[in-house]
Amino acid sequence: GRLLTRSDAALHALSRLGGAWSLLAAAGRLVPRPLRDGAYAVVARFRRRLFAPPEGPCPRLPSALARRFLP
Repeated sequence: GRLLTRSDAALHALSRLGGAWSLLAAAGRLVPRPLRDGAYAVVARFRRRLFAPPEGPCPRLPSALARRFLP
């Protein structure tokens, strides 16, 4: 029932993955929110350069449905 934004949402997602990701999320929560959100903004600004976008709409999407989406 909560709306999570920026780094809070990312840390929540990491904690839900479990394992070592939960430890990383717990460590991230020790960093003050303004610093976390600043780092989040930098990654968001350069994410297209850091991470390659998928080549198609979705690699798991059946080809019959993939034609409905723009490339």
